[in-house]
Amino acid sequence: MGFSGGGSNVTRAHTHDSTVVQDGGALAANVTQFGLSNQSMLVSDGSNIQELAVGSEGDNLGVTGGALTWAVHSIATDEIVMANSTTLGDYTQPGAAVATSSTGTETTTANNETGGVNSASNIFVYVGKVTGLTAGATIKSVQVNCSSTDGANWRCGYYDDNSGVPNNLLEDIGEVGALSTGFNTGVANETQVVPSDGIVWVAVQYSTSSAELVTRSPNTGGYSDANAYASGLPNPFSSGGLDKAVDVKITTVVGDQPASNAVDDNTATYWESNSETNPAIYVDMSSSTTTSNLAVYPNTLTTETEIKIQSSTNASDWTDKRTITYSNLTEAAWNYVRFNLTTARYWRIYGNSGGAEVLAIDEIKVLDAVSDTDVRTLHGHRPISSSDTSLNNAGV
Repeated sequence: MGFSGGGSNVTRAHTHDSTVVQDGGALAANVTQFGLSNQSMLVSDGSNIQELAVGSEGDNLGVTGGALTWAVHSIATDEIVMANSTTLGDYTQPGAAVATSSTGTETTTANNETGGVNSASNIFVYVGKVTGLTAGATIKSVQVNCSSTDGANWRCGYYDDNSGVPNNLLEDIGEVGALSTGFNTGVANETQVVPSDGIVWVAVQYSTSSAELVTRSPNTGGYSDANAYASGLPNPFSSGGLDKAVDVKITTVVGDQPASNAVDDNTATYWESNSETNPAIYVDMSSSTTTSNLAVYPNTLTTETEIKIQSSTNASDWTDKRTITYSNLTEAAWNYVRFNLTTARYWRIYGNSGGAEVLAIDEIKVLDAVSDTDVRTLHGHRPISSSDTSLNNAGV
């Protein structure tokens, strides 16, 4: 391209090389002007210089189709290793725990009266009275047996005895789903115990309302038993008021070390399994969050030789995150176990030796809700094998 240079002078092709006569010298980086947007870059398309505008925050410069482009940077979470936190305050107490078994003597007692339900009512329709239970025993499960199938949703809960009537809710087990012939199990949370009189009432309700069992007493809002049913409602023990026969039974455990002990924020209590193949306990974080660490306080009663750390979004399908030789853990102390970044609601410690062994744990906590900022600033790049037992707890 020609530049006017006075007379017939024409600016010749030049490179701004200061060693070449009349080549112009180096361009001053901070004063040379271009018609460019702020923070953009110059790139070549093979023949001409082109402008590449700045990307968005968090974008990385990459190549797409042979051209430079800005794009959001993504890393597969199972390839991210977070910095290992050994600060207990960083960890969250799970809301609940469920175990394959708990030590103690189990006793199952059936209800002492025969009852039934009227499924046309959206109220408490049956209360079975179970007597002769051991006072102070932990209530492990409540089972409801219907004489025929019913596709409706049912709720179940249990109450203590007060002057011969049930009016103190011990636990709302919640939806037990469609009743089928045979016993349908509602699992208790293993924190409630049998009252001092050894009597528990079981309420069955034909309803999907989550508030019913919490706000209404069977004595005032439905039936109690044959001698104390609510005024104005059909007697559930008379043939005119029944269209299903229902039985209940309660399983209790005496001397139990329940799963709830592992999430009570107290290392002086503990959960202990029976001697069994693959004893396990899982904790519920109430919702799915992203994490990379568990804090585990193992108990000296454990005989298991290998454990797995597993995650799940539904408490039924489990994914291995770590396999640990148990001897690598320090008993009666906090162990901070790290694994690849994972989003899940449930976390399980699973006995993996394959033999009949005991697993016992004082406490389990979860490094909950790892943020995007944490991922950007605190992660490393060494994936942790889910099966390499030679790794220490920190994954190195």
